[in-house]
Amino acid sequence: MALMISGSIPDIMSVPDAVPDAIALFTHLGYPAYLLPFLGIAKLLGVVALLIPGFSLQYLKAAEGTIGSLAALTGG
Repeated sequence: MALMISGSIPDIMSVPDAVPDAIALFTHLGYPAYLLPFLGIAKLLGVVALLIPGFSLQYLKAAEGTIGSLAALTGG
């Protein structure tokens, strides 16, 4: 959890000096650097979702339902 929080803060602030490796990796993979703040916010929201009691269980049920419906659509 602490690693996700500490990794999301420089991404959200989008300071190029703080995350030069992430920017280099993103450009190497073909993604634009402006996606870093969005991914940082997603990481932070993921940590919040895991820390809220009961919410992670609801998320798990939603994920199971989504996977089940996709499996039914594909015939698997």
